[in-house]
Amino acid sequence: MPALPPQDFIADQNKPLNAALDAEYEALGASMERKGRSMEAARNALAAFSVAVPSWGLGRGGTRFAKFPIPGEPTTIHEKLEDAGLVHQLGAMTPRVSPHFPWDRVEDYH
Repeated sequence: MPALPPQDFIADQNKPLNAALDAEYEALGASMERKGRSMEAARNALAAFSVAVPSWGLGRGGTRFAKFPIPGEPTTIHEKLEDAGLVHQLGAMTPRVSPHFPWDRVEDYH
C-alpha cells in the first residue's frame, strides 16, 4: 500500500518550478487574449475536466499473451483504489476509477 506524500512535500518539489510556470501561464494568457479567447473560460473548462483511471492501468503490465509482474504492484481492487488515490493526489484530475470486470470483481464491496 503506497503512503500518500504530504501536501507540503509535493509543494516543496514544485516550488523551484513555480516561477517558470507563472511566466508561461502569463504568456499563454496574453496569446489567448490577442486571439480573442478567454483565459477564464479555459480555466473553468479545465477545472471541470476529470479522467477516470482504468483499474487495469494500476497493476502489472503485460499483454494478452503474458503478464510482467513488478514488486509492490497492487493485486486486489482495494490496493488498486489506494494507488488511484495517490495518482489523483499527484495530478488532481483523476477522481474516479473505472474497474475492469470481471478481474476486479469482489464479494465485499465495502
